[in-house]
Amino acid sequence: MVAMTKITESMIDLRSRTQAFNIARQNMEELLSSSSVSDKSDFGFLEWNPDITWQTIVEPFYEPISKRMWIRGVCTAGFTDSKGLRQTIELSCWLTGLTAQQIRQILERQK
Repeated sequence: MVAMTKITESMIDLRSRTQAFNIARQNMEELLSSSSVSDKSDFGFLEWNPDITWQTIVEPFYEPISKRMWIRGVCTAGFTDSKGLRQTIELSCWLTGLTAQQIRQILERQK
């Protein structure tokens, strides 16, 4: 009986992890296929499984070594596993380096 319980819990965790990964991947694909990006933060949950939450963040990132600014996209999705612990899947991608004019525009908006 114990073995069956553990197998069932593992199957449920695997299904939730797969759903979380798929929503994070889908959000990243949408972000990468868009023609332009700007600062944004968006979040939500799956209608058919409200325990799975997701978030997409697009943010400027200053890289101090080369003294350049980049745009980074981070897509996360999380779920609660069978032990009650919150698990998170995170995908990130450096989207583009910015021109001097784009950097000035971002800095002006941040002020």
